[in-house]
Amino acid sequence: MSEHENYRKKKNIPYETQTLANKEQLEHELFEFFADIKRQDGKHYKVKSIVLTYISLRRFLFEFFRKLKFFEVIEF
Repeated sequence: MSEHENYRKKKNIPYETQTLANKEQLEHELFEFFADIKRQDGKHYKVKSIVLTYISLRRFLFEFFRKLKFFEVIEF
């Protein structure tokens, strides 16, 4: 399970990332995710780990929403 999936489960987020309705909802969830994630021992992740998580998540979202032509409407 990915860090993002663990976070969504812990926060009881009821909808899937793929079903986000608009850019503001996506921005809000991503902002909260990156501001709130911590290691299991409660410490903050190293910057490199957060950057790698961001790159991985961005690649997934870009590929998924590109297929839906979502980015013709919003910029990511």
